[in-house]
Amino acid sequence: MLSNKNIFAQFISGFGDQAVVIPLCFIIFSLFYFVGWRRGAVIWFSCIGVTLAIIVVAKVIGLLWGEWYVSNDRAFSLSGHVAASVVVYGTLLNLFTFRHCKLWFQAVRLPLCIAVFMGYARLELHAHTYAEVIMGALVGCVSSVLVMRCLPIFPLFLKYLGAACAIITILILHGRESDAERILQNIFHASYIMLDQKIG
Repeated sequence: MLSNKNIFAQFISGFGDQAVVIPLCFIIFSLFYFVGWRRGAVIWFSCIGVTLAIIVVAKVIGLLWGEWYVSNDRAFSLSGHVAASVVVYGTLLNLFTFRHCKLWFQAVRLPLCIAVFMGYARLELHAHTYAEVIMGALVGCVSSVLVMRCLPIFPLFLKYLGAACAIITILILHGRESDAERILQNIFHASYIMLDQKIG
C-alpha cells in the first residue's frame, strides 16, 4: 500500500510521463502555429524535439555503458521525466509569465523549481539515483535557457489562451503512462545482441 508521500510523488511524477509531455508538445505547437506565432512555434517545437532526442541518446549511452562496464548494478539512466518536464513546462511557464526573458538567471528560475519537485518525486519513487536526477535537471535547465534566448517575444493575446490550453491538456492526459522506456530498452538489447552475434 502506498504511503501519502508516495501518492504525492506518484501524482507529481505523472506530469512528466511521455504520455503527457509528448502530446502536450504537439497540441501547444499546433496552437502557437495556427494562431499566428509561427516562427516562435517552430523554434520552440524544434528545441523541445532536440532536447528529447538528447534524452534518448543519453539513455542509449547509459545502456551501452551498462553492457560494457557494469555487471551487477543497473545501468545509468538520465531521468527523462525530470529533463522533459523542465524543458517543456519550464519554457511554457516562462512564456506565460515573462513572455520574453533573455537573461539566463531569469530564464532558469521556474525550470529549476520544476526540477526540484520532479526530482523529489522520482527519488521518492526510487525510479532514479541522485546523479540521474541531477543530470536530467541539468539537461532540462540548459535547454530551457537556450530556448528562451532563441524565441521571439511571445504575443500577449496567446498568454491566457496558451495557458488554458496547456492546463486542460495536462489535466486530461495526467495519469496515463507510456511504455517508451521499456520499448527503448528492448530495442537496444535486441540490437546489441544481434550486433554482438554478428561481430562475434
